[in-house]
Amino acid sequence: MPLFFPAGAFFLGLLVALPTSGQDHDPDDAASGSLKPQIPEPLAFDLVRPLGAHKGEFEVNSLFLRSLTSGRIRWAPEVEYALARGWALEFELPLEGRRVQDYKIAAQKTFGTLAKKRFIHGWQGFVEWERDGEKWNTNQVYIWGGRFHPRWSTLSLSGLQVADRKTGRLALVTNHSVFYDAHRRWIMGLETNLLQGQKTLGALRILPQAHWKMPKRFHLQISLGVESQRSAGANPVAAWRFIREL
Repeated sequence: MPLFFPAGAFFLGLLVALPTSGQDHDPDDAASGSLKPQIPEPLAFDLVRPLGAHKGEFEVNSLFLRSLTSGRIRWAPEVEYALARGWALEFELPLEGRRVQDYKIAAQKTFGTLAKKRFIHGWQGFVEWERDGEKWNTNQVYIWGGRFHPRWSTLSLSGLQVADRKTGRLALVTNHSVFYDAHRRWIMGLETNLLQGQKTLGALRILPQAHWKMPKRFHLQISLGVESQRSAGANPVAAWRFIREL
C-alpha cells in the first residue's frame, strides 16, 4: 500500500474528530472570506485565510497533487490562524508519502477594500526550506481581488521568489484565477500559476476547478489539470484540497 494512504487517512480522521463552532453554514467561510467582496481562494496557491479574515478564524486543510503520468503524489497539511483582523499566519508541511520534504511558514496582511468594496488587496510572504536545510526559497506577492458581478470574481497574486542561498536566484511568480458562483454551495474556477526566471526552469500549472461548500464547515476543492516544466514537458495532474474550518 502506498505510504500516502495511511498518512492521508490519519489527517482526514483528525479533521473529522476536531470540534466545530456548532454552525452549519457560515457566510464568512473558508471559501469566500469574511470581508466583501468575498473572493474565493485558488486551489493550489491558496491564501493564508481569505482576505479580510477576522481575529480568531482557524482552519486546517491539506492539498493533494497526483501526477497522472508517474503516479507520484505530493500533499501538504497545514494550519491557518487569523491572529488579528486582516492578519493571518500559516504553518505547512509539504510531504511525499509520509516523508516531510520541506517546512513552510507564511504570513498575510489585508490592506483593505476599494471602489465601494468591489475590490480588496493585500500581501503574502512565506519562507520554505528543505528538511536537510541545504536549500530554501521565499516568496513575496501582492494580492488583489475583484468582484465584477454577483456571480463572477477574480483573484491575482504577483511578486518575486528568491531561492537558493548560494546563488540568490530570482524568479517571477504570478497566479491568476477566475471564479463563477454557480450555486450557494458550488463555485467553479480556473487557476493559472507561472514561475519564470532567467536561471529558473519555467513552470506552468493550469487547473480548472470546482469548490464544494459542504455542511458542518467542511470544504472540498477538486481539479483535473496540467502542469508543465521545460525539463519534463506537460504532465496531466489531479489536485484536491480538503478543508475544515473550526
